[in-house]
Parts: sequence; C-alpha cells; structure tokens
Amino acid sequence: MGNEARVGRSELALAAGTAVNAVFAYSFVTAWRRKGAPFVPSAQAKIDAIFGRGGVLQSHVRRRQHAVDLGSGGGAFVRAAVRNGHFARATGYELNPALVLFARMQSVLA
Repeated sequence: MGNEARVGRSELALAAGTAVNAVFAYSFVTAWRRKGAPFVPSAQAKIDAIFGRGGVLQSHVRRRQHAVDLGSGGGAFVRAAVRNGHFARATGYELNPALVLFARMQSVLA
C-alpha cells in the first residue's frame, strides 16, 4: 500500500506541475502576442507585508469591508485577504481563463 500511495502522490505532483507550467506558457504567449500581461506570481513576503501580523492593512481595514483585486492572477491576494481575517469578502477579476481556472484550483486545494 505504501508504494501505491507514493505513486499516487508523485502522479498528482507531476499533473500539478504540468498544469502550472501550462498556465505560465499560456500567459507568456498571450503577452508576447500583445493580448495581455504575463503572469508573475506574488511573492509570499509581499503578501505577508500587506496582510500578515503587523502588515500594512492591520489598522486601516474594518472586518466588514470587501476587497477587490483587479488582475488577480493566481488569486493569492484574494485568498490572503479573507484567510487572514482582514476582509469579510474578497473578489478577484482576471481576464485570462487559464489563470481563473488556476486560481479556482488553488482555492479548492487551500
């Protein structure tokens, strides 16, 4: 059973890696064709600086407010806004359908 579980995890990791690479490739091709901007994931340090303990938004946001992220990419800011308790709701807007799918997958897995 242990080997089967390892094979299942490695196949899942391979599939996830392939999906992420496909999203990056699609993003850069659309940018190269001048139909959008390339996707560059947000660094965790930036997210922590904004939403983390003692972050920029710590004293400026009331819990009932709604966050909106334009060009949300992978949805990291949207998830962090709600997860860290700063916002009651958060909405991300993204034009790239591959990134929308990627963000939804990340939200389900988080």
